[in-house]
Amino acid sequence: MEGLFGEAVLPWIYSVGLLVLGFALILLEVFVIPGLNIFGILGFGTVCIGVFFAYTRLG
Repeated sequence: MEGLFGEAVLPWIYSVGLLVLGFALILLEVFVIPGLNIFGILGFGTVCIGVFFAYTRLG
């Protein structure tokens, strides 16, 4: 998938999607399911993977 200016859009979609999903899981953990639960751990891991993916693919 190419963008309007020729750059690849798919890495941006993956990076932003992983970050949004991670933050949503963390917010779900904080406000809906209190305590250290699987959603908090998964959210933190997803945010870390999103940051790593954005750093390696996008610079």
